[in-house]
Amino acid sequence: MIKSYKRNCILCGSDQADKIFNFTFNFITKVRKQDPKDLKEKFGWDEESNNWIVKCNKCDCTYVNEILKGNVLDIEYETEIYKDSVEEEFKKFFTKENLKKQINTQKYNESILRNILNNLKKKDKIKLLDYGSGQAEFSLLKEQFNIDEITSYDPRYPNNTTEIFNKCGVNSKAANNLKEILSEKFDIIICQSVIEHVTDPSYEISCMKKMLNENGIIYINNPYMNIEKDLKNLLTVKEITKKDHISCYHISHVNYMMPNIFIKLCKKNDLQLINFWQTYSTASKTNNFFQVLKINFNSFIHFILNSFGIYYKKQHFFFKLDKI
Repeated sequence: MIKSYKRNCILCGSDQADKIFNFTFNFITKVRKQDPKDLKEKFGWDEESNNWIVKCNKCDCTYVNEILKGNVLDIEYETEIYKDSVEEEFKKFFTKENLKKQINTQKYNESILRNILNNLKKKDKIKLLDYGSGQAEFSLLKEQFNIDEITSYDPRYPNNTTEIFNKCGVNSKAANNLKEILSEKFDIIICQSVIEHVTDPSYEISCMKKMLNENGIIYINNPYMNIEKDLKNLLTVKEITKKDHISCYHISHVNYMMPNIFIKLCKKNDLQLINFWQTYSTASKTNNFFQVLKINFNSFIHFILNSFGIYYKKQHFFFKLDKI
């Protein structure tokens, strides 16, 4: 029998919710084009498996209410099984050839870090935590921005990740156990492409808050996924490609918080939203002048709207400790 993890609302804790959309085995294999064998072996799914995105009757939060083991990284994730694949992943990523291909992503990360540093009171001996660091991309920026220390935390990392980092020249400390770093303090915490994947986002945010220095800044990106607006398309689409807007709907995403819901969750954990005009030197995938101009113009519009408490399509969030 497939192991599953049932959840109440990730914001208010209510167990009353309406079903919105069902990820069926057929949808994942026929529409999302995921290999059925991979779906069974990697995620533990069979033809009868499914996941429902639901909407809380009390607070309108949208999330997956029953997670099958294998969908997220923080449920019984056996890191040592994948230690060889993780090492190969890092070896491939940190080659000169691949880093050249990643230049636009790197410059996009530069913009995020620069936005944080421009608003950070502390200017030297800065400690940064990359929370859910994946391929530890922010380690590439350590010397450029004179960061004193970077810790790359990811529960996927096997126990020999420090050795892997040394082999690949990764300029940060590796951590795979959250409890081992909870007593540390950081000036900057970056949580990118994580919060939509975790079982208990409130817990993860509370941990980040605990590790944040008094005048530090947390950056979290929470993807904009408006399930109610996209529902008709999801129900009728015959095939989804990576370029499609609705490609963000897949079984690894278990939290679909709209901006106002996500902000409420962070406020619940005593974090205060910082509003400023976020500027970018590149778009996330290309360095096209008009795309860069567009992203900065949209960012300015967001800054104005956010000043009035309007968070339409907001995905980038910067927080500080709420001292009230």
